[in-house]
Amino acid sequence: MKNLPGGKAEVIFTNGITKVFDVVIGADGIHSVARQYIIGDGTPVFRGYNIWRGVVKTDFDIGYASETYGKGKRVGIVPVKDGKYGWWATCNEQFMEDDEPEGTRQKLQRFFGDWHYPIPELIANTEYIIKNSLSDRIPAKGWTKGNITLLGDAAHPTTPNLGQGGCLAIEGAYILAKAIEKYGITKKAFERYEQLQFPRAKSIIKTSLKMGQVGQVENNVAIFFRNLLFKLTPPAISLKVIDKFFSYNVTEIKI
Repeated sequence: MKNLPGGKAEVIFTNGITKVFDVVIGADGIHSVARQYIIGDGTPVFRGYNIWRGVVKTDFDIGYASETYGKGKRVGIVPVKDGKYGWWATCNEQFMEDDEPEGTRQKLQRFFGDWHYPIPELIANTEYIIKNSLSDRIPAKGWTKGNITLLGDAAHPTTPNLGQGGCLAIEGAYILAKAIEKYGITKKAFERYEQLQFPRAKSIIKTSLKMGQVGQVENNVAIFFRNLLFKLTPPAISLKVIDKFFSYNVTEIKI
């Protein structure tokens, strides 16, 4: 891709077709081609642990979401609806370490088979399990070059510990659309979009990274104090800490 004289942007697709656009929004994920053209900061930063995810239909309903911490491992459970649960599990290991020849389900049962109900049951009854590395990027400004800009994980990829990655992408799309609506396809519109989106994205990326580091500790002393802190912290305080992220309403900001 490249910017053309006169304010247009050209994109050459993998099938060889070339298209010219008024504006190109690179929403092509954490491995963004558009980001390499604009920022050029190389590959994402692997944070030292992988994640498995699944959705399973059950004959029970525990009725709440939970997150369980272990030694370099975590499991989260989220009710979906009608007895369906989404779950995720993390473990400190090499980047996309191969689960074979043991097999993914068998490996997870070895890791979490003695954890509390219903963690082993959810894993055992999940038909399809996907695995990803946990990576992000160091927050960087300069999302736009000419009429090519970045959106979502292409602009601000984050680890999922706050559950805000998809939310950020939707919020960014709203801000960018409103900025273009107000200022047209102009440098001002792209600058305003980044000015409003970058601080929140940076805060989420850094906070999520810290949460992951706390959750994935393996040192026994660190684990003791982490667990003690969780036990002694009143729920109201914990909720207040994350409320600044969850209570944000993008439609209330002034573009």
